[in-house]
Amino acid sequence: MTIRTKLATFALPALLLLAIAPAQAANPGGTHAQVAFADWSDLDNGFNLAGSFKAQENLRLFASYTNTDLDHLRVGAGWLVPLEPGFDLEFGGSINYFDIGPVDDTGLGIHAIARITPIAELTVSGKLEYILLDDFDNETVLGIDVDYLFQDNISGFLNYSIYNEIDNNLILIGARLRF
Repeated sequence: MTIRTKLATFALPALLLLAIAPAQAANPGGTHAQVAFADWSDLDNGFNLAGSFKAQENLRLFASYTNTDLDHLRVGAGWLVPLEPGFDLEFGGSINYFDIGPVDDTGLGIHAIARITPIAELTVSGKLEYILLDDFDNETVLGIDVDYLFQDNISGFLNYSIYNEIDNNLILIGARLRF
């Protein structure tokens, strides 16, 4: 897939999100959809589609798909622990599928996220994740996510993750639509 095709794949859903954003209601509870441009440091560029659904007051269900030379599908749940206004923790687990050309692998992941909102428009999160894989070496992921709210229901974000075992970094730049 050429870079032009991948950028078009990213841009069209992002424009659609921006077009329908004014009709959506704001909800700070965690339900959102996102689309992003994905860039691995040593691999090809691609896109990321993800979403989160607040199933109960403190339970978040999520799914994510990143399409590059290294495809990654992740489905899971997280338990939110609010500590103070503007600061919470999340603990959860996921099922992961990796596809790197002719080789693929599945595994279970556990994660912890610390999330702080210093001002109403800005949220910064730090993540530690450990993925137990069947065939590949187990993976440790460290990540940071910065989300800036432009309107009540749409934000831009930058996510930087370090994958220890494959010695690669992933950058996501995109938009989130909150429901």
